[in-house]
Amino acid sequence: MRRVLIFGCGGMLGEAVYRRFSKDCEVMATDIDVNEPWLEYLDVRDFPSILKITENFRPDLVINLAALTDLEFCELHPQEAWVTNALGQENICLAAKALDTTVVYISTAGIFDGKKEFYDDFDIPNPISVYGKSKHYGEVVTPKLVKKHFIFRAG
Repeated sequence: MRRVLIFGCGGMLGEAVYRRFSKDCEVMATDIDVNEPWLEYLDVRDFPSILKITENFRPDLVINLAALTDLEFCELHPQEAWVTNALGQENICLAAKALDTTVVYISTAGIFDGKKEFYDDFDIPNPISVYGKSKHYGEVVTPKLVKKHFIFRAG
């Protein structure tokens, strides 16, 4: 049975991802807001905790849904946005790299400046918000740290 570790699994997307994977896999789901009985507490800003849970669970797949997405909050609290959205992904990648685990990173269309109606994978990111910049860093660092990865942009 495949093992899936999901970070930031406390929201609507997290619940949908958890329900989908838990049908066929052994799933460990984490969040800083433990609002469901199937969630365990974990903060993606805490590298030692990420490393410990990853080494103990030994997942085949890691999914990062954790993010500060409130644009206004991110602008007012750029350090918190950066540590959660950017360094949180870096922490996850470093832990996954040690096990050669595949990483799925959920990014955002906010890595673009909004000057076009539609963007594709060949458009050059130009984030203009703290949120967009912090998520873009996650896209940049992921392929540098892990060989096996997928990056999906929501929005």
